[in-house]
Amino acid sequence: MGSTFVEFNQKGFWANDSILELWLRLLALHLDEPSNDEVNIKLIRNQWLLASRGFFQGCVPVELDSLIKTSSDSQVIEKAIASLVESLKTSGEILDEKHINLLGFEYTWRKGVRVAGLIEMGESFQDLISGKIVTSSSNASHVPKTI
Repeated sequence: MGSTFVEFNQKGFWANDSILELWLRLLALHLDEPSNDEVNIKLIRNQWLLASRGFFQGCVPVELDSLIKTSSDSQVIEKAIASLVESLKTSGEILDEKHINLLGFEYTWRKGVRVAGLIEMGESFQDLISGKIVTSSSNASHVPKTI
């Protein structure tokens, strides 16, 4: 089971790869539909769909630094996070493997995932983007309890 340092502005937190991939897949689906001139939303969605496929053990390419170029980009991502977290709060305690496996991963999920862990991942992303997480990869004390 690998882990990835999710980084933004040289700060971040460590996350379990498979949970991070699931989070990114769901988060990509919660981004607003871009208009024709909103190229960066398309780039964000494409990046996260690729990152969530299951190819990148130990280095899932979240790429927040390259994807958040403006305050508008940040707002789009924060809105998607809030939307996903709100949906997760009404989804029950466990997201079962049968439903997760419908999302097109390169591997088969053999057990469900605690929804509380996904919500905590969302809160960690919110804290990172807003600057509340101030640790680097060598001293990261913030680790979402995703398992």
